[in-house]
Formats: sequence, C-alpha cells, structure tokens
Amino acid sequence: MNPSVLLRRSSYSWRHLSFKRNGFRYRHHEAITVTTETLGEKYRVAKLSMNHPPVNSFDIPLVASLKNHLEDLQLSGKCDGIIITSSVPRTFSAGLDLKELHGVTAEHLRKFWRNVQDLWLCLYSSRVPTVAAINGHCLAAGTIIAAACDYRVAAEGDYGVGVTAAKVGIIAPGWFLSMLTHLMGQRRTELALQQGLLFKPEEAVKVGLVDQVCKSERLHVEALSALEPFLAVSQLSRATMKLSLRGDLIDRFVCSRTDDEDRFVGFVMQDSVQKSLGGTQRLPRVVGIGKAKELIFTAKVLSGQEAAIIGLVEEAVPQNGDSNAAYLKALEIAKEISSKGPIAVRLAKQAINNGMQVDLSTALRVEESYYALTIPTEDRVEGLKAFREKREPVYKGK
Repeated sequence: MNPSVLLRRSSYSWRHLSFKRNGFRYRHHEAITVTTETLGEKYRVAKLSMNHPPVNSFDIPLVASLKNHLEDLQLSGKCDGIIITSSVPRTFSAGLDLKELHGVTAEHLRKFWRNVQDLWLCLYSSRVPTVAAINGHCLAAGTIIAAACDYRVAAEGDYGVGVTAAKVGIIAPGWFLSMLTHLMGQRRTELALQQGLLFKPEEAVKVGLVDQVCKSERLHVEALSALEPFLAVSQLSRATMKLSLRGDLIDRFVCSRTDDEDRFVGFVMQDSVQKSLGGTQRLPRVVGIGKAKELIFTAKVLSGQEAAIIGLVEEAVPQNGDSNAAYLKALEIAKEISSKGPIAVRLAKQAINNGMQVDLSTALRVEESYYALTIPTEDRVEGLKAFREKREPVYKGK
C-alpha cells in the first residue's frame, strides 16, 4: 500500500560552506538539500538530496554536510525516518572526489578520511531508519553510503552500482568489505571487489546489493513505502536489534579506526598510487580534451565498442561462450609482440611514453637517443641479416 504524503513541512540547504585545502579557501554551495514531509498521519520523514554537480563526488564539504545533517536530524528528534537521494539527474554518486587524494599532503588525506569514517559510522549506527533512493550511477563511496542504509531502492535504468576501487588503483576499507559481505555473501563480494564489477539495478537486486527496483518516476514514493514498515514497529526494539546485529562491526571499526586511517594514508601516498590517480591528465592524452571532459563530468560507463570507437581501448571483440574473448585476443597480440626484437620494443615504448611528456622538438631528440641505444646490439644485426636472407629473425635480447 502506497504511503500518503500529507504535508510538506520545510525545505532548506547548507549554503556557503567553506573549507581550506593546500592554503586556499574554497566555497561550496547547497551541498545537501533537506525536505521534510509527513508519512501517513504521524511519521515525519526527512529527505536528504545530494546536490553537488556534476556527479556528487564526495569531497570534504559534501561529506561534512551529509554527516552534519544526519547528526542534527538524529539528535534533535526532528524526524522519524530518513531518505538519502540525489538531485543530480541519473547520478546518485560517482564516489570519492579524486582531487581529495591526488597531489595533497598526508595531513589533508587524514582529515579527508576521518570525515569519511565519521559519515559512515553516523549512518551505519543510526537509530533512525534510513532508506537510500538510488536514482542513477552509484559507484564506490556512493555504494558505501547506500549500503550503510537500512534499505535500498533503485530506479530502473542503464547504469551501474558497485565498487570500482581496484580499477582506479585504490583499496576499499576493511569495514566496508565486512558490511558488503553481510549483504552479498563472501564469494560474491570477493568477485565484485577484485574485478571491480558494476551491477545493473536488476542485477544488484539478485546479488543483494539493492533491495528493490522501481520505475524512476516512482522512486520517492517507493522509498517512502519501504520506510513505512520500519516505522510501524516499536522504535526502541527495532533500533536495539539493529545495533545488536551491527554492533560487532561497529566495535571493530571504533577500535581500529586509527590503524584504518594509517593504512589509507600510507597506501594513497605511494608514488604508484598517486600516478594511477592522475586520470584528468592521462585521459585527455588518450581520447582528446573534449571527450575526456565528457567522460569525467558525466561519469559515463562505456561499452567495449564505444570505448574502441573513441580510442580508449584499441579493439573490442565479441564475447565467446567461455567469457574469455578479451584474454584470448590479448594473448594473440602479446605473442605477436614477443616475436619482435625485445630491445627495440622496450626502447620504442620508453621513447613513446617519454616523448609524449615534452614538446615535439624535444621528443625527436628523445627518439634519437633511444635509437642510438639499439645500434650496437646483436638483435639489430640479426634483424637486418634475416631481412636480407628472407627468413624469420631469431632475437636473443642482446
């Protein structure tokens, strides 16, 4: 039975929240919009709508806004239930804002991660029932927030839900792994995280990551309907049992949050990780500035064919019955490359990579220097000799 919404009571936003990073002060406007309404005839429901275009990426202001609103609503008793959703079309959240991770100090990373920890703990241990109304792409930290709620309703659509940490070179925290295992089970969680899987809404229901899928125009109504059974029982009993079930993970987190913070900062500060986070600089070099902006601003997930068309991947192959078509194609290409002179291939790769970082005039000198390294090699002589003799060369890597 659909709930009846009788009265919209108020609407307000956190405006002009400012913060400092690396010596500069930033302004953040309307990170969260809050509306309250009455469900049935007695339940007060607050809807927290994330409003941080283009993709609700979690930076310090958004994380702090969401946490502060949750704390205020719980401690003040202003509402009986909470719905968390997004005002950004087709996007719940694209996850952590990588600008908070890339090229910053260890002190900044600690501050950022403490805010993320606080938000998760506030939401996961909330005595007020919470429902996530997922209106679109729900990635990484977006999935963490949704999973911490008591119930998740997702709108139908062509978008993904899941954690792609492995694909961007970072790690998901242990407390999130435990929470996700509770929802999806050990094996499904292992596969999803190690492979960076994204699930369509209907698939997310099947694996337990989402509880319900509905028409996009009914998302709010269905979220209210999902909240109603949580409110129709004794709130003291419900909250006590919820915290009993979640208590072990909460206790482990509280006791180890400093270690979790140290692991996060230590991992992200590694040179290899910092390099992997430079997507805003590397992507334009592959697909061009315009296409890179489109992909980054919209968090669009491409099919293999679409990625091949724009040059993000070199080739898209039809899947086979064993689901290893891409691997077989990669193996075919690797065998072809391995038949060439290993020294020449290695130096050509270095010349290309290093030459792309400088102007053309300098790049040509870079190429010349690497070519000079091939001249005294036995492989170069063997290649020329095999060409004259019309046979396959036998390279030795010397």
